[in-house]
Amino acid sequence: MNKHRRTEQARTLVKPGVAWRVLGPTQEILSCSVFSILAVEKEHIINGARSTFYSLQAPTWVNIVAVTVEDNLILVRQYRHGINDYVLELPAGMVTEGEDPALTAKRELLEETGFEGREIGLLGRLFPNPGLQNNECFTYCFDKCTQIKDPNPEAFEDLVVQSVPLETVDDLIMTGRFRNALSIAAIHIFRAFRNRL
Repeated sequence: MNKHRRTEQARTLVKPGVAWRVLGPTQEILSCSVFSILAVEKEHIINGARSTFYSLQAPTWVNIVAVTVEDNLILVRQYRHGINDYVLELPAGMVTEGEDPALTAKRELLEETGFEGREIGLLGRLFPNPGLQNNECFTYCFDKCTQIKDPNPEAFEDLVVQSVPLETVDDLIMTGRFRNALSIAAIHIFRAFRNRL
């Protein structure tokens, strides 16, 4: 009888094809301006393994692959508090709730770098870290970019704009000077897109 009830409950709490069922309510452990942390207990419906799982709920992000009329890639060298150091990366930002990610990409490119260009559009969508996070990162592309004004980053953004020839990017990656994983993934998507042209 208990086994029957357990099976019935699994049918109502498990998505088709998913072997984990939720055992109780999701609890918010921490909430701050850029993410929240949730905890939920789950059980594997085949082997019975149980644990409390934690997830970081974060907004959608955008990465911007922007290429100048000279075929240079626009990058920013930005201070990141997570590593307490500067890192070379693509222009990027968080999507404001209710905002079209394409508009976020255009705005972030202009704010962080002062560049604008022809919008190629959305090249791909990635899960930054699906083991812990729920959000997606969208990769947008702009080409024939020119700098129309000085960068205007937010007060807490400490960055310097750089542009590098596209053919030097592999060297930057292999020598460890370019290490932002999502930026590198976005460049890979961009190259796959270009190879199809």
